[in-house]
Amino acid sequence: MDKYVIRGLKKALSLATIKLNLGEEYGTKIIGFNNRPLQLVKLLSGRNVLTLEEGRKHVDFLRKSLDLTNPESTAKTFIQLMEIIEGAKREFEPTQKPYVGYIGDDMVRSFEGQQANILLFSNSMTKGLNFYVGWEIPEGSIPLGRTQSSAVFFLQMAFRSDYFSDQGKLKNTASTLGRRNVLADALHFSLGTFGASLREDFKNQTEK
Repeated sequence: MDKYVIRGLKKALSLATIKLNLGEEYGTKIIGFNNRPLQLVKLLSGRNVLTLEEGRKHVDFLRKSLDLTNPESTAKTFIQLMEIIEGAKREFEPTQKPYVGYIGDDMVRSFEGQQANILLFSNSMTKGLNFYVGWEIPEGSIPLGRTQSSAVFFLQMAFRSDYFSDQGKLKNTASTLGRRNVLADALHFSLGTFGASLREDFKNQTEK
């Protein structure tokens, strides 16, 4: 297993705990989006997570059950942590325009039929749909959010669609990594493990 992916996973475990603590300080009780329980957690673990306390217990469960020698286990754990982070912070860090956040079923249908490219801090646009994660939004892209965890909005959509997924695997999907850091590396790895085609575009590379 790539050491930077492992570092990214460990950072995600720490960040999930931090966001849950901040949610508690803010007064958050219920975590999630328009869909509850957390959709990716339910899909990947079979467990229901609707409250902040259940989020804490699930992070502990993920930490104890993680197998770092198993790429699928690593990817599933990382994606669930990303969704918990987004679910926990939705009240005290609400999605700001022009970022789309949760993608409703009406938008899912409008996206089907096109190739999807997830731009992780990259402006390397391709033909089809370009979902952007980062700060400097390329013109014509669909901005998901500023941080790596916002990629869950695409994944929630993709796993509700027979066009973008099949039996828990992504299809018609690519990931383009444009800036290297441990969370971005772990996310890029996880998307590839789930079936996305992987590309790299390091014109604006930063150190890990």
